[in-house]
Amino acid sequence: MSEKEKLEIELLKEVLARYEAEQKELVELYRNLDTKAQVNIVASGIFITASGNLVKEVNNNLPPQMNLFLAVAILCLTLSVTCAISVLLTKEVKSSPIGSGYLKLADDTLKFIERENLTTEQEILKQFIINTRNKISTWKPSITSYRDKCELKAQQLKCSQQWLLFGLIIVSFVTITSIFYRYNNGL
Repeated sequence: MSEKEKLEIELLKEVLARYEAEQKELVELYRNLDTKAQVNIVASGIFITASGNLVKEVNNNLPPQMNLFLAVAILCLTLSVTCAISVLLTKEVKSSPIGSGYLKLADDTLKFIERENLTTEQEILKQFIINTRNKISTWKPSITSYRDKCELKAQQLKCSQQWLLFGLIIVSFVTITSIFYRYNNGL
């Protein structure tokens, strides 16, 4: 085996290892985005509940204009939940090559070697390199798919977090206003 062939094999092995590592990172990111969306749903739910309690307070002790603020807050929080749920909806991704896929490539290579009656190390090595390149090409669709879906999930999560922030600010405003109003009016 020549030095060039050794180098090519090492480079191809490195490419495969990097694809496998990138795939692992993307799958982890995909799951983390789902976890953050779940947390966002819980936080929004807490503030929707708080807003509901404030509605009772507004009806009893606060100026009625505060209902408008609370309605906007509940709308923001509901939009936050909606965006977070869209993160969690199943999004199809192309699966990564699995052992059976590699086994098929290896079997195809061995059958090719037998069928073509390859006997020299050079011929077998050439087929090994072709086989390794085929393995590499099987990773690309999966990684591209996961990368695209993670980007979409991240955008949806950002939208959800922004709505949560708006809702939180408005609920906080109404709460602080309620405290001052009650304090100033001796309630």
